[in-house]
Amino acid sequence: MFVIRTAFWLSLVILCLPAGENQQGAGNVGASEAFLAATGAISDIANMCERNPAVCETGHDVMMSFGRKARNGVQIVSDFLDENITDEEKPLDEEISKDAPKV
Repeated sequence: MFVIRTAFWLSLVILCLPAGENQQGAGNVGASEAFLAATGAISDIANMCERNPAVCETGHDVMMSFGRKARNGVQIVSDFLDENITDEEKPLDEEISKDAPKV
């Protein structure tokens, strides 16, 4: 959804930019017309799950798989950094907690 929203707002900003003198012609669309068309497209996309639930289920599975892979990638990078950081490179909060009195 983030990608769709980003593409929507980026497209809206691009449509509001002037086209230039050589490129103006019969194909110009105003910002309000573009906004109405985009709003209609978004509402159509939002109702897609009601029309075709299998697509939404597959999309959900894809996003869950993507999330698991992202978490695994972060874990791999974290483990790599934990193994390769020397004592001099350890974060300051670890040094402070090591020297702090136990309560």
